[in-house]
Amino acid sequence: MQKTSNRSVKLSAPWPLWALVCLGAFLPACGGDSEGGAGSSSGSAIASSAKRRLMDPKVVNVRELIDKGRPDLARTVLASFGPQLVADLGVEEPLLRARISFLEGREAEWLALVEEARAIDPKDPRPYATSVEIYAAMGRLEAARAELERGATAVGSVVTPELQRARGIVAIVTPGGAKVGLGFLESAYRADEGLPFIARPLGQAYYLMAQAAFAEDQADLAMERMETSLRFDPEDMDARQFYGKLLIAVRQDFVAGLDVLEQLHREGQAIGVELARHHWQAGLIAQVQGESEIARKHYLRAKELGSREVETGTARTFMREQSSHALDKAVAAARVGDEDGVRSAIAEFAALRTDPQDIAQREIALTMIGEADRALTQGDTEAATGLIAAALLADRGATGIAEVQCALFQSKAIDALQAGETDQALRYAVEATQVRPDSIDSWRMLGELQYALGDYAGAAASLLKATAYARATDEPLGIEVSQMLAESQHLSQNSIGAVATLEQALREARPEDAEIRDEIERYLRVLKD
Repeated sequence: MQKTSNRSVKLSAPWPLWALVCLGAFLPACGGDSEGGAGSSSGSAIASSAKRRLMDPKVVNVRELIDKGRPDLARTVLASFGPQLVADLGVEEPLLRARISFLEGREAEWLALVEEARAIDPKDPRPYATSVEIYAAMGRLEAARAELERGATAVGSVVTPELQRARGIVAIVTPGGAKVGLGFLESAYRADEGLPFIARPLGQAYYLMAQAAFAEDQADLAMERMETSLRFDPEDMDARQFYGKLLIAVRQDFVAGLDVLEQLHREGQAIGVELARHHWQAGLIAQVQGESEIARKHYLRAKELGSREVETGTARTFMREQSSHALDKAVAAARVGDEDGVRSAIAEFAALRTDPQDIAQREIALTMIGEADRALTQGDTEAATGLIAAALLADRGATGIAEVQCALFQSKAIDALQAGETDQALRYAVEATQVRPDSIDSWRMLGELQYALGDYAGAAASLLKATAYARATDEPLGIEVSQMLAESQHLSQNSIGAVATLEQALREARPEDAEIRDEIERYLRVLKD
């Protein structure tokens, strides 16, 4: 059963006066046989109005600006008209100002201007048509019909394009009057194709009829009517939105349909939720058809627009699988030190995941840390270097990153020593203590290197830290380290510290340390003497 409700026509207004219509429903004003006004007959002979129309470029520009809903610019151009142009315009000049005043919301002003125009020539149909159309746009249909009666009486038996246009506008805003209204508008257009202010009402009429056809399962007819609608009024956002939906629903043309909807979204139309849903649908279809790249593109756009659908079901499984591939690419790039490749793959991974960004970044970092640890175990310090760099890029604060960094620098220090690069080995050992200041092994390695290189003061400081951290964790380093620490202290002119270190070592000595214990006792006697 067809419902009815009042609708307002878009009469060169910058704001949308038509309600948004969802796909699968149609505007109740469509169809029906209401005549929509007094003295109307779409089949009557219509006189041409072109002979009264001034085609000066400035005047044409004002009409176009009014039609586009730009009263500010229209008023500025109109104010530039010279006295002769104003005189030549005659009745139309106050009517142009009336339309501008209406768009600016000045009711008393536009009414006065229509009367001013009517006074110039009471038999000219244009003041009546202007008044009818403004009343119709305001939803005041009784006033609009009364003006039609006045116009028909004033003009007489001649049906003019202006009044026929006005009848059509009243009809299409009358419930059930869209079909008749389209007939009036088409007859006005046939009589005078240059008739001002006809294109947008024709566009709206075809739009309404397209919705009616779609509701009656006449999909091809709906498409045909929408294409005609947009030829007359290509800028109407609601009509373009419905056309985009039809392209998707009727022709299954997601590319063209989504292009239309994306453009509307860029222009500020609030269709983000709807657009996200269509991208999700396009992704699902592409996935079923085995078009993974296309599916991913649509799912990512849906996710960007806030789609909930991509977080569940088939889409979620697909996105997780794709993110796993992206993570594999990130690891492969990291192993060979391809920083750009790592950045690209990390960004891809984060985009594909439905988790919050920080969680996705942390997962990347932990994966890289695990891979770096494995690479170190295999002795591949080059791969470990790239993997740790990738982990830092993803999340510098990830758990375990300092430990693996520290292990990497230790491995690099050993590699440098084996290559005879002692200075480089020392730098790596220092870096190991910097990334993890509480690492017992790092301080011990640094101390041993410093001792071997003759930096006894440095060795003493480093070994003292290693010893302190070891005692704090109940992991004593052993009497050999204490002996090296004491020697370093002694050789760096700190005999008191050396004595204290040796005495502590003797207290902590184990039964199996008997041989070195005897050596330490002899050394201690020498220091005390």
